[in-house]
Formats: sequence, structure tokens, C-alpha cells
Amino acid sequence: DWQGRFLRKQFGNYIFKYQKERVKYEAKIMPYIKQEIFKEIERHEGMNTKLLILDAPTLIENNLQEQMDYVILVWVDKNTQIQRIKNRDKLVNSEILSRINSQMPLEDKKNYADFIIDNSGSLDSTKQQVSDIVDILEMYK
Repeated sequence: DWQGRFLRKQFGNYIFKYQKERVKYEAKIMPYIKQEIFKEIERHEGMNTKLLILDAPTLIENNLQEQMDYVILVWVDKNTQIQRIKNRDKLVNSEILSRINSQMPLEDKKNYADFIIDNSGSLDSTKQQVSDIVDILEMYK
């Protein structure tokens, strides 16, 4: 804006509405994001961190899944996904759908996942699934 503040919501609406613009901006920023991800992974390897989880919504779209030991997909049905985004980000349906449609469908991402967390139920259910997966991963590390 005129005060130099980054208008995240407006910028997001713009790049998700115009795919060519999103691709252009992603091509510029993804190398830096990947560099930071791998720098952080190296730092944790040097600290002998037992388990490190990377939260990356576009992991598969950016072919990073091949460099991970395991891929965990947090899945939710589309209607719940839309409602949660609406509540969290205060967006209208068209803005939400342009964001969702800019990513690979969750159903397609299942093909890359080693584990799937069904996040359509209660918070307790999701927490239990996360705990179970962490227990499994800790056994193999």
C-alpha cells in the first residue's frame, strides 16, 4: 500500500485469480524458499534432531516429496476445507476456490502420501492421528 505494507490478502486474490501471475511469482520465490528449507534441514541434521516435520502445502507441486523420507497428507473433504478457509481468512467462495484450484487436488496428492491424516473430524481425532504417526516415525529414526 502507500505506506509500504504488504497487502497479503489482496496480493493473494490477484495471483490466485491470474494463474500466469502466480506462476511468475512462484518461479521467483520458490528457489529462495527451497534454499531456506534445505538450510534448516541441514541445521537440524547437525543437531542430531530425531524427527523434523516440514509443513509445506505445495510440497508435491514443487517436487519436494522426492527429497523427503515420508510424506504426510492432511486431508479434508472439499466442503469442510472451504468452510474452514472462509472462517479463518474471511474470504468469499470465489477467492477460496481460486486458491484451492491453484493447487493439486487433495485426492491426487493421496497418491504421493505415505500417511494420510483425516482432518474432517474433531480436533481430538486429528491430534490422535498425528500422535500415532509420530510414534511410528520415531520407531524408524
